[in-house]
Amino acid sequence: MTEEGVLPRPTGNRATFRGNSKAIERRAARELLLLCASSSITPKSREQIYQILGRGVDWKYLLELAALQGVTPLVAYNLVANDSPVQIPQPYLDQLKQTYHQTLYRNMVLTGELTSVLAAFRKRGVEVITLKGTPLAEILYGNPALRTVSDMDLLVNPDKVRLSESILKELGYKKLDSRSQWNHPFHEVPYFKQAAFPMFIEIHRDLADPKLVSVPTQEIWRRAQPIELQGLPILVLSPEDNLLFLAQNLFKQDTHLLKSLCDVAQLLKKYALTLYWDYIEEAAQSWRVDSALYFSLRQARDILGAPVPISRLEALKPGWWRRFLFNFLMNREVLISSIRGDRLRSWTLTFAGSLVMKHVRQTLAVLSRHQGPSKRAAWLRTAIWISLVLLAALRRNMVRMTSGGWRRAS
Repeated sequence: MTEEGVLPRPTGNRATFRGNSKAIERRAARELLLLCASSSITPKSREQIYQILGRGVDWKYLLELAALQGVTPLVAYNLVANDSPVQIPQPYLDQLKQTYHQTLYRNMVLTGELTSVLAAFRKRGVEVITLKGTPLAEILYGNPALRTVSDMDLLVNPDKVRLSESILKELGYKKLDSRSQWNHPFHEVPYFKQAAFPMFIEIHRDLADPKLVSVPTQEIWRRAQPIELQGLPILVLSPEDNLLFLAQNLFKQDTHLLKSLCDVAQLLKKYALTLYWDYIEEAAQSWRVDSALYFSLRQARDILGAPVPISRLEALKPGWWRRFLFNFLMNREVLISSIRGDRLRSWTLTFAGSLVMKHVRQTLAVLSRHQGPSKRAAWLRTAIWISLVLLAALRRNMVRMTSGGWRRAS
């Protein structure tokens, strides 16, 4: 019996306590990451951020996670630029500020280079639709510092591809070594130029692999919208076509998956009142991306709070077996993962990507690309890695059910 006023000693050892504390701080980091994954957060979300910061966060883990997912500028903006009253440890505060300013500098340089390239194309009579990149940061985020950009993607008419490559060479760009097998039938081998940092440009002849996605190219060009970039008139995809493009491209990612989902969520928030949903539904069917669109919209709604009409989700809903398998594979632990270069994670995302295809033959086509260079026993190898993916997913779901999992604060 303990003496009055004397606290009993805690049961369990210190290692267990430290382990539990670390797990709690990492869970807080994941919740914080999702709350900060937006260019504008609500007062309720800001209050939740302050509460999480007050409980303690594994800062090293948070910054690693944000970097892998490509959303460090958003985290920096919402924690630093908005004057968070909670003290952030100085080394991590410095790192957040540095990433924010580096992203701003890099994107300003890329925008200047992009306008120079587009002006050269315009002078030679090559019409271009700019895909993603710094224009997307300007349009959807309203701030070029909030979205990391790795390259410049330009859609041109197929008969202008060779002329486009010639112009890039005149501007000092060189084609990357293409001796390895190039498995991107919808765009050319990237070009690069060394400037303040390496700059990369991809010339697209289509938005996606025509064997998997049926994009009506003429309709895309007809619906393209003009904007100005540093005073230069340029073309970008219409909001509806951009949503379809981002959705079908989402599950091709290995890293920066959350950044791609943020693009979808930002578009839905910006054009919530003006999106032409009837066109989106019809086009999703004709493009054969209705399943990909459904899962993208649902993930954006459930994880990032994007405004998605329930009736539209219902209209796009794929078969029960696709929904079951996708839900089984893709929970938040897979989406918000700090694992880099892990083969099992890559397999899981490949399998999930195959499930968003419209038809079974497309699903099999995606899986067949990951059977390895040798055709011998190819489907046996595929069956083995799919079995490993399913076993890993079963283990994750069992752990999640027994522990109660973690969920985004809402």
